[in-house]
Amino acid sequence: QAKTLEDDLIRRDFTINAFACDLSSGEIIDQHGGFEDLNNGVIRAIGNPHERFKEDALRIMRAARFSSKLGFQIEEKTKEAMKTLSSTITRVSEERIREELFRLIDSPFPRLGLQAMEETGLLKIILPELYDCKYIEGEGYHRENLLEHQILALEEAERLHAPLTVKISALLHDIGKVKAE
Repeated sequence: QAKTLEDDLIRRDFTINAFACDLSSGEIIDQHGGFEDLNNGVIRAIGNPHERFKEDALRIMRAARFSSKLGFQIEEKTKEAMKTLSSTITRVSEERIREELFRLIDSPFPRLGLQAMEETGLLKIILPELYDCKYIEGEGYHRENLLEHQILALEEAERLHAPLTVKISALLHDIGKVKAE
C-alpha cells in the first residue's frame, strides 16, 4: 500500500490513469505526462513497462482494451514489453481475462485492440482459433483473410450498435473453418 501520493501514482498502469486531484485547490496532479498522452492519443506504461506488466499481467490486456475503447495507439516500448511478457497472461484468472476481452470487443474501435493482441502474441494465447484464421485466405465473396473478415463483421456489428452477444458472434462466426480446411 502506498504511503504517499507519488508512490500511489507511480504504481498505476498507464500515464492516462495516473491523475490525482488536490481537493483543497481543485488542481489536477499529473506527474507522468498523462495529459500529453491523452492529447496525443497514446497509451504508455508508467516508468518501466516490463515492471508494470510483471506486477500484474492483466495490464497487458488492459492496454489492448484501452486502445480499442479510446482509439489510441500503444507506445512502442509499452508494446514491446507486452510482446515480451505476453505469455505471463496465463497467470491471470480466466474470469479477469474474459472481462477485459468482452470490454475490448464491446468498444468503439475493436480492431485496434485485436491488432494489439495479434501483434503482441496475446491473441494466439487467448483465442488461438481466431488467431489461426489469419492463415486462411479469402475466397468467393471474401477478398480478405478469414481473421480480417471476422474483424470486419465485428466492426459492422459495432456500427449497428449491436449488443455484446452479437459482437462476439460476429467475431467468432467463422472460426470453425480453420479445422474444416
